Amino acid sequence: MSRSISASPDTDAAARRPYHKSAAKVGMISLGCAKNLVDAEIMLGSVLQHGMEITSVAEEADVLVVNTCAFIDSAKEESIDAILEAHQQRGLGKKPGQKLIVSGCMSQRFSRELREALPEVDAFIGLDQVAELGAIVQRIVAQDSILRHSLSPSVRLIFQTTTRHDFD
Repeated sequence: MSRSISASPDTDAAARRPYHKSAAKVGMISLGCAKNLVDAEIMLGSVLQHGMEITSVAEEADVLVVNTCAFIDSAKEESIDAILEAHQQRGLGKKPGQKLIVSGCMSQRFSRELREALPEVDAFIGLDQVAELGAIVQRIVAQDSILRHSLSPSVRLIFQTTTRHDFD
């Protein structure tokens, strides 16, 4: 099983284009087979179409997507490890406000179990939503921005710890 931050030469060039300072940066860790790499390209294309930036450095991302695999047990374990590591890194202060999205066949196949077992994940998306990642990221970022500017700090903290986004 391969593990990589996805960005093709085309998306790398597009990611270097100038954007507004406020454009969200999206990073992706793609695990698994060639189909996951194709899905990753589609998702990153959707991100670019929505005017966001792609980064290959997870710590720079405002939103980090872990594109999972569930073909064999070791792939499931690697996916869970990647999700937990991404969550731990943002908790260590490297990117505390970073949003975490889980996509791919593991998210599709075990969505109910994952929601219960991984409350630290901000959103789960299924295989039928790969082309919608840009719109999903925009909604998550916009909702977070509204919360930060409209709620008192204590209400914001309560809301953030009890609310997740499920897009399936």
